[in-house]
Amino acid sequence: MKILKLFLLVLCALSCVNLANAQCNGESWNFDEDDFAPGDICATEANPNPAPVTTNQVDLNGDGTNDVEMTYQACVVSPNSHPDCDDPTFVITAAWGNNPLSCPGPSNNSDYGASGERSCICEHGFIIQTIDFLNGWNTDAANFEFDWSSINGLSEGYEYGFGFVSMGTDAGGAPLSGLYNTANLKTDLTNYCNAMSDNFTPISDFVLGAGAIGAFDMQGDGITATVNDCPTSGENGTDVGSGSGPNSGGDSGTGISTLNPTDLITQVTFVYGYSVSTGTTCNDIDGINVTGVSSNPSGSFSGISGCFAALCGYTLDPADIIITESCGIYSIEFINLAGEGAADPVTTEAYNILIDGTAIASGVTGDALATTDITANITPGTPFTLTIQNAADTTCSTDLMLTPPPATTPNVPAFVPCTTGTTGIGG
Repeated sequence: MKILKLFLLVLCALSCVNLANAQCNGESWNFDEDDFAPGDICATEANPNPAPVTTNQVDLNGDGTNDVEMTYQACVVSPNSHPDCDDPTFVITAAWGNNPLSCPGPSNNSDYGASGERSCICEHGFIIQTIDFLNGWNTDAANFEFDWSSINGLSEGYEYGFGFVSMGTDAGGAPLSGLYNTANLKTDLTNYCNAMSDNFTPISDFVLGAGAIGAFDMQGDGITATVNDCPTSGENGTDVGSGSGPNSGGDSGTGISTLNPTDLITQVTFVYGYSVSTGTTCNDIDGINVTGVSSNPSGSFSGISGCFAALCGYTLDPADIIITESCGIYSIEFINLAGEGAADPVTTEAYNILIDGTAIASGVTGDALATTDITANITPGTPFTLTIQNAADTTCSTDLMLTPPPATTPNVPAFVPCTTGTTGIGG
C-alpha cells in the first residue's frame, strides 16, 4: 500500500524505522503495484509481442497532480525455433493491482511468472516494466530503492531480474549522460543465449555492461556456476533442484552504480525474464537443440521508495520584477524571491544576479534585491536573460527572459532667444 511521509514525520519515526539510505530532505514516498488499477499482460509463442499496457496514473502526495505511471511490455523469442521443439506452454506474464496472473502455469499470488516444458534452446520470455515519474516528480539517487522477492530461483531454466535508471538529471536539471539506451533493450535481451549462460555471464552484465551507469547494484540474476554435462546428468538442462539462487530477494538500496547521491531519477526500468539458455545438446533433431528444461518460476515486485527533491533553483513572479527607466538610466529590483531544493531558504543562502552572463550583484541574501543600476548591461527594448544563481553552487540557477522598456528623452525646456526691444538686465 502507498505510504506518504513528510520529512518531519520521518524524523519522528527514526527510532522504529530502519533507514538504510540517506536522510530525505524533501518528501519520502513509496508505492507498489497494488496502488494501481488491476491489469495484466501475457506473451506466448502464439502471441509473442502483445501491445504494451500502461497503467493508470497515481498521485503520490495528494496534491491533485499525478506523479507516476507504469508501462509493461511482454515478449517471447525463439531464436532457434523448430516445429519439433515448439513449446505451446511457454509463457511470460505480469500482473498488477491485485490482479491474478493471466497465463496458466505461474503462481497467481505473484507479480511475474513464466512457464516452459519442452523448448528449442535459448527460447526466452521477458517482461519490461518501465516506471515513469510525471509532472516534475522524481527521487534523489541516495534514497531510491526498488525491492523484489522470489526472483532468480534455482531451476532448470534461467530466471532473472535486473533494473537500471533509464532517465534522470543532475541536481541542476541537466540530463544524465551515459545511461543505457533502452531502444536496444529487446534486441540485447534476445541475443542472450547458451554461450553466455555457459560462460556464467549474468544477463544484466551482457545487456548493460558490467558497472553500467545507473544499474542497480544488487541484481537478481546470479547464475549457478554449473554447466550441464548431458552424459553425466542425463538432463537436457541444468537440473539444480529447488530453492533460490544468488540475490533472489533484495533491493537496490545498496546503491545505484556511478550516480551521484544528488542526481534525480525520473524513470527506471526493470526486466523480469526466463530463458532456457541453460539447455544443451542432449537431444538433437535436424541440427536443432531441443531442451528438456521444465520450470514454472514466479517473482514479485515489492515496491519502490524514494525522496522527492525539487530541482535546485529559484521562483520569482515576473510581476515582482521591476525595471525602472528615467532619462535613459535603467535600474532593476525584485521582491518575493523563493528558492527550491538546495537553494532554500534564500534569506540565509547567498546568491548572485547576472544579466546575459555578466554579474551585476554577488553574494546577495534575502528575498528582495535593492534597486541596482543595469544601464551598462542592457540595450533598451532588447530582451536579456536575468540569471539568479546560488553562490555556493553555480549549477543551481534559474534563467528569466526580460525586455526593458525603450529609453525616454529628458524633459528639458526649449531655449527662447532674446528679441529686439526687450528690456531687461544688461539690455
